[in-house]
Amino acid sequence: MSFWMDYASPFCYIAFHKLTEAVKAVGIDQNKLDYNFRAFQIDPTATENPTQTRGEKLMKKRWFKPKATS
Repeated sequence: MSFWMDYASPFCYIAFHKLTEAVKAVGIDQNKLDYNFRAFQIDPTATENPTQTRGEKLMKKRWFKPKATS
């Protein structure tokens, strides 16, 4: 099974976890699967030493909105 993922992406990690759960749910023996990981960089502007946390970066891109404070 081949798939592409960005190793730094939390969304890709969640998707891989869901994939392994789906494989278990249909009764496939995971030891018989051959995973072929392919690297894919979702954010080509990402730096090796980021100045923002993932949360700050996601909020800046407006993928998430900060919680309203009272």
